[in-house]
Amino acid sequence: MKKPNKRLDRWAKQLAFDKAFAADRLVKDGELVPLFVLHKQQPNTIMTPLLTPFRDPEQKRQVHQFIAAALIAHDCVGFSYLSECWLRALPPGEDPRAAMRRVEREGPMPSVAEDRQEVLMITIVYRDDADERMSIGAMGDIIRDAKGKVSHIQWDDDFENGELLDGAVLEIMGEDAPTPSHRSIAAHMLRENGPAIMKHLGIVEGRKP
Repeated sequence: MKKPNKRLDRWAKQLAFDKAFAADRLVKDGELVPLFVLHKQQPNTIMTPLLTPFRDPEQKRQVHQFIAAALIAHDCVGFSYLSECWLRALPPGEDPRAAMRRVEREGPMPSVAEDRQEVLMITIVYRDDADERMSIGAMGDIIRDAKGKVSHIQWDDDFENGELLDGAVLEIMGEDAPTPSHRSIAAHMLRENGPAIMKHLGIVEGRKP
């Protein structure tokens, strides 16, 4: 029998904070640049948030690789990912992953589809007490007023462990916990090339919330 996940309470509190922070920024600023927040072992201890507007799928893939290396180098136990995105309703019975592949192959992309939904997505990926990779998150519809300004977020129920989760985001944190050797290699790479990689990918440091 699997032991209870004692760390879930920490991440549930982090999710509540992330939801409030993201909604506040979206209402005040009218937009939310994709944001990664890396979490250290000690609760309430985070790395500098990293903001990264995605230009294309290849740049997005490279950003994910950089975040993965940063998680390992700094011995982080989890990360939050906050972003706006477009979704489309699934046909009844269609698997979400299969639907994503179908849309990529046949179109139209959610951002240009007539039935698109504008949502705010919060995803947290973390390691539990057994060092297993877990996830928790939330999604909410972005509600705009008659002038097109964001008025509030209508949140759905929170989700856990892969539900509604982009597989590419989940894979940023490796399934297996990193070894000391992995951390040493990642730390060396960031020391030598981190600033240049961030500049190339358009990653900028944000203020801690």
